[in-house]
Amino acid sequence: MRIISADSAAAILDEQFNAVTHVTLVSVLVEPPYREPASRLAEPIFRPVEQGFDLIVHEAELCRSLLETIKADVIHLDISLGGVSIEELLQLNF
Repeated sequence: MRIISADSAAAILDEQFNAVTHVTLVSVLVEPPYREPASRLAEPIFRPVEQGFDLIVHEAELCRSLLETIKADVIHLDISLGGVSIEELLQLNF
């Protein structure tokens, strides 16, 4: 199965190691045995984390751009929970 996915990365941290700035957005194609990308499309963004609410849209656009040249069976997009801790998630009743 060929999978295209995209995600943003926050690599600039503050003194307490909290994410401050998203620095890149990447879309990748993976295929068996899923150890490394077979293809990728990356874009620098340098956007403050608190302004990253619309990055999921940009991630979808980057996946679409990769799909223009490469076919995939599945598209995978993660939606961030905004840094919710595991303890907080465990308290939620789904």
